[in-house]
Amino acid sequence: MSPESTGHIKVKTLTWLAILDAIEASGLDLVAVGDGATVRISEDSAFEPDALVYAGPELPGNEMIVPEPIIVVEVISATSGSRDSGSKLRGYFSVPSVLHYLVVDPAEETVVHHRRRDGPEFATKLIEAGETLDLTPMGLTLEVRRFFRRR
Repeated sequence: MSPESTGHIKVKTLTWLAILDAIEASGLDLVAVGDGATVRISEDSAFEPDALVYAGPELPGNEMIVPEPIIVVEVISATSGSRDSGSKLRGYFSVPSVLHYLVVDPAEETVVHHRRRDGPEFATKLIEAGETLDLTPMGLTLEVRRFFRRR
């Protein structure tokens, strides 16, 4: 892995915390995992997103691969933008359980929300820091500003 800037690390951490706080407030049986977990894309391909969410119960502590993620998050860095919006978009949506793919842009303080629709289609929406992100059908809502500031 390439070294990361402290700003990138901060946004990754704040994004995971915002998701974790929203899950706890909702009472939903979901688990948020920060950077390090792996999503298997195919027999010979896997991605390590900056955060992800799966339905509980929690996986064993020694597990590295999350078999059925429902929300996957990538935080754009100087070198990852085109990959996050290209091959990772295709890859994550090849996993049947993935319902939402969030691409967080720290410089613009925006989130590109890709949401699975019927069949192979998905919808895309740009969400700004002052807006709320609706992650249906789970019933999870997130304040996007929390991805960039703790309070």
